[in-house]
Amino acid sequence: MGFDLTVDVSDDSAEGPPSAAAVLAEWESIPPTELFERAFLREHTSFRTFGEMVRASPSSASSPAELGVIPREEWDAFVAETTAFENAAAMVAAARERWFARQFDL
Repeated sequence: MGFDLTVDVSDDSAEGPPSAAAVLAEWESIPPTELFERAFLREHTSFRTFGEMVRASPSSASSPAELGVIPREEWDAFVAETTAFENAAAMVAAARERWFARQFDL
């Protein structure tokens, strides 16, 4: 099974404003190249673009559009080795929060 950019963003809290993750769950899918923008990649990886990161992975994927062909375990291991994150879910969560902050000038 390939890698999926979705992250469980359930929020059981009934009090207070919704978290950024809860609001993001209501938005349409964010294209990976927009989610993993250059500044995010520079800060957390040694890659300049998300496409470069995908091509560097130990898989046959040659573009972000082919990310789904990379087995989840393989992508998690690659992310743990080449980024500041322990796995892909952590990287996606951080990128989504940053994307949200950019959208709303937070």
